[in-house]
Amino acid sequence: IELLRRRILFGANASGKTSFIESVSFARNFVVNGQKRGRKIEINQFKENTVSKGKNSLFQFTFMLKNRIFDYGFSVDNEKVCEEWLQAVIKSKYVPIFERITNENNQTMIDIKEPNFFENDFEIANI
Repeated sequence: IELLRRRILFGANASGKTSFIESVSFARNFVVNGQKRGRKIEINQFKENTVSKGKNSLFQFTFMLKNRIFDYGFSVDNEKVCEEWLQAVIKSKYVPIFERITNENNQTMIDIKEPNFFENDFEIANI
């Protein structure tokens, strides 16, 4: 897999460049710092329209770690993390490692699909 060392983001005025950067920054801070229990999630819903009104904000990233490709994502509203997942991409197939889903009654279910996934291939302390 070839990866770009440089990237550029361009587009017309008011086309969403700043919103894109802000959303990536939000996702990074949310993953790294988390959210304190009982506090609202300060997510900017950006421009609402009839399609996006009332829907969750979704963030999804594909990344490479120690020559393995992973897909990580989560969706949030102003109250909670609604979904979260981590998948490994192996031979062009997505292999779920874990999934977390919070239903409308605020009950969270975590399904660890591959509990020993990292034991053989990675040193957890070095991740």
